[in-house]
Amino acid sequence: LLTSHITSFSFMMMTVMISIIPIILIHTLFYVGFSDDMPLTTTLPQSPTSPLPHFHLYNQNSNSYPSSTPLEESKRRSPPPRRRSPPPPPRRSPPPPPRRSSPPPPPPRIRSPPPPRPPPPPPPPLLFDHFKLSQTWPPTYCKLKNNDCVSPLPQKFTIHGLWPSKEGVEIRDCNKDGINVNDFVPIKTRLNENWPALFKKDHQEDANIQLWVNQWYAHGTCSDQLFKFISYFEETLNVYDRHIILDILEKNGTKPGGTYPKQNILNAIQTHTLFRPQIRCERIDNLDYLYEIRLCLTPTLKLEYKDCEIPYSGCRDTEVYF
Repeated sequence: LLTSHITSFSFMMMTVMISIIPIILIHTLFYVGFSDDMPLTTTLPQSPTSPLPHFHLYNQNSNSYPSSTPLEESKRRSPPPRRRSPPPPPRRSPPPPPRRSSPPPPPPRIRSPPPPRPPPPPPPPLLFDHFKLSQTWPPTYCKLKNNDCVSPLPQKFTIHGLWPSKEGVEIRDCNKDGINVNDFVPIKTRLNENWPALFKKDHQEDANIQLWVNQWYAHGTCSDQLFKFISYFEETLNVYDRHIILDILEKNGTKPGGTYPKQNILNAIQTHTLFRPQIRCERIDNLDYLYEIRLCLTPTLKLEYKDCEIPYSGCRDTEVYF
């Protein structure tokens, strides 16, 4: 029974407390907030960031308002809020470098002309250092042959040959390549007149051709570095026609049928050609006969006169028969 009374009493007390506590709270709030001397005041927020409004509680014992609210007091005692450092300025990326304009395209490549062709290799050195144009006096030739000569016998100096020579020695028989005698046709008339065979033959024209062929193989083949087959004969005829030896001697008073100082003959030709010739003699009956006049020429395509190194050949006496 006691236990039930205690339980009933406890339940009743709880009910009373639950009923009275709200009344006490309301009374207290009204009592503190509203008084005869000071109405309830509020502090309005000053800014959107200010705290919510709060009431100042009146202190009845001191008959005054507290200097600060507990919240303010706690704020005062608390350390000041840390000032936030201003946010760093936005990091600006450096401006991109100015865009360089692309260089102009290179000019079109002009092809350089091909290099010039190298010059041909120099020709091999010549086998000779000069030519000799040998001209025969036919009467002396015929006397050597016991007068077994052509008739009529030419009464002028005729061509014996154009001989390549080195240091006074003739160069002979360089090759035996075949030739075509028909190539003589364009110059055959000049050859028959100025380069005839003087020995007697049944067929004189054939004898002439044989003489030319022999001269080509004996001497012309050694000059083919400068003159080929027909060119050799053409150049020989051309240089022969430059000076008529018989005319030169006769103008100097040296005519066939007499004996003359060999020096006079040499001087007459040298005065006319401006170069020293070579006088060739043949010994007949203990007497020197004028046999040939030889003119020396340069070893070039254009044959020019030059001094002969040896002025006399086979001439023992100071005078010769002409």
